[in-house]
Amino acid sequence: MDTQKYGMVFHHLGYATHSISRSIDMFLNMGYEVSGPTFMDRSQGITGVFLTGGGPKIELLESLPDDETLKPWLRKGPCFYHMAYEVDNIKIAAGFSKTYRGKIVSPPASSVAFSGRQICFIMFRDNFLIELIEKRRSGG
Repeated sequence: MDTQKYGMVFHHLGYATHSISRSIDMFLNMGYEVSGPTFMDRSQGITGVFLTGGGPKIELLESLPDDETLKPWLRKGPCFYHMAYEVDNIKIAAGFSKTYRGKIVSPPASSVAFSGRQICFIMFRDNFLIELIEKRRSGG
C-alpha cells in the first residue's frame, strides 16, 4: 500500500475491552498516561479514552450499555482490533479499500473523539480493520 499517495500517517491502535476501568491499570503500569478526557460517541455505541506512553498511542474502547459494537472482537476477551491513520482526504483514501479487497463498513461520519473530524472504518480480509481519520484542515 502506498501510504504517501493517500497522505496516511499512523495515529493509534484501538483496544477493545469490556471495561476501560478494569483494563487501564495494565497500560498505566507499562508507562502510559491518559492523554485527554474520556469521550462517549452514541453514534458508534462506544466510550473511549486515549493513552500515550513509551509505545504507540492507544485508544481504549468499551461498548455503551445495551450496545454490541465491540462484541465481535471481545468474544475471546480484550484485544487490539484496529489500526488508525490520519489521511489528507478521507474519501480519496477510502478508495484504496477496493484495491485491496476491503469493504467500507462505516462510511465517513463526524466523530466525537476527533472534535467532529470525519472518520471511516474499512474491513479487510481476515477481519483486519483500519480506521481513517481526516486530518485537521490548516487555516481554519
